Amino acid sequence: MTDETDPYLEMDEVADLIGVAHPTMRTYHNRAKRKRENGKATEKDLPEPDRMFGRTPAWKRSTIDRWRQARAGEPNVRDVPPPTER
Repeated sequence: MTDETDPYLEMDEVADLIGVAHPTMRTYHNRAKRKRENGKATEKDLPEPDRMFGRTPAWKRSTIDRWRQARAGEPNVRDVPPPTER
């Protein structure tokens, strides 16, 4: 996939995509970062950003889709359909 078909998403865009509040997404990111630093991250934790734009983390859409699949069936995970293409 190219960047055109697999765009980078910033934290707020990921939050909107998965249907959580923006502060919740920040919590997911901070928690996963701490777990990675301690060697305790699992596939259910938010993956490491694919790229940093300055201090802003960004993930490829495909990375977030794989993470959502890994989390399917977890408590408090809403199955929010992807936005319709324009």
